[in-house]
Amino acid sequence: DKSEYRYGGYHPVYIGEVFANRYKATKKLGWGEFSTVWLAWDMMDEQFAALKISKSAPDYRKASTWEVQIFERINLKLQGTEDEHTQKGLNKDGHNCLESQCVVRMHSSFDHQGVNGSHLVMVFEVLGPNLLS
Repeated sequence: DKSEYRYGGYHPVYIGEVFANRYKATKKLGWGEFSTVWLAWDMMDEQFAALKISKSAPDYRKASTWEVQIFERINLKLQGTEDEHTQKGLNKDGHNCLESQCVVRMHSSFDHQGVNGSHLVMVFEVLGPNLLS
C-alpha cells in the first residue's frame, strides 16, 4: 500500500541503496504490517543477506526492538551459552540446533535514518521463501 510510505511508515528503499555502508539493496523480497524485507549484497563479506526494515513509528519501532531482543536470545542459545547441554549444540531431544535449518539467524541490527524517520534494520541470513509461500 503506497499510503504506508510516509513519515512513521515504510522506508522507500531503492535498488542500489546502501545501508550501513555495507549492504546494497538488490530486490524486494516481501512486506508485512511492520516492515519490508530486501535481498541485499553484503559488500564486506561478499554474500547475500536479508534486510528487514521496520516502519519508523514508535509502536512499530518498539515491536521491532523486542524482536531484536528475542533473536539475540535465540542466538545466545544456539551458540551454547545457556547451559552445558546447549554448549554441545544439542536440544533436550539430542537434535543439533547449531546445524538446524529451522531457525533463521539474525546477524546484526542497526538504525537507518531515512526520509520517513529512523528505521530499525535487522540483518538475517538468506534461507528461502517466506512462511506464506
